[in-house]
Amino acid sequence: MKNLKTLALIAFSVITFASCSKKDDAPAPAGSFTYDSQTYSLTNGYYFENNGHGELGFINADFTSPSFDTSAKYTAVDFDFDFAEPPIGTYEYKIYSDANYDKTKNFSYGDAFINIKISESPIQVKSGTVILSKSGSTYTVTFDVVMENDKPLKGSFTGPVTIL
Repeated sequence: MKNLKTLALIAFSVITFASCSKKDDAPAPAGSFTYDSQTYSLTNGYYFENNGHGELGFINADFTSPSFDTSAKYTAVDFDFDFAEPPIGTYEYKIYSDANYDKTKNFSYGDAFINIKISESPIQVKSGTVILSKSGSTYTVTFDVVMENDKPLKGSFTGPVTIL
């Protein structure tokens, strides 16, 4: 009986160990931001590149899915940079037309879609900081900005960023 219990324990341990793969250990993309005392989740990260300029965006949906419904309401934030890929570093908001704008130190635009359709007008950033780091294929992005209505928006995202 003792051997049967030991054998069962060993079999259970082997099955449990074998069922865990490295993919299971990778953290799922996760993010959120707080605005006007409400917290909103972000599930996917994207970087829309266009001729050396890019928009780093985070949204609570799979933007690349064929079932993405542009008439539905979403929550998203995005920040514009003058790089073909998401840059690494700390960036302060400064509008592109400002004489002191420096792409190595500044992001030029940002906005937030808070439970609205993609076709509706978002709330724009008027000041703040975005910090990006990368380890392997995982980005960590934190943002602390003030919107055009003087309300703060703070959040973060950790996970892969799909280049589109």
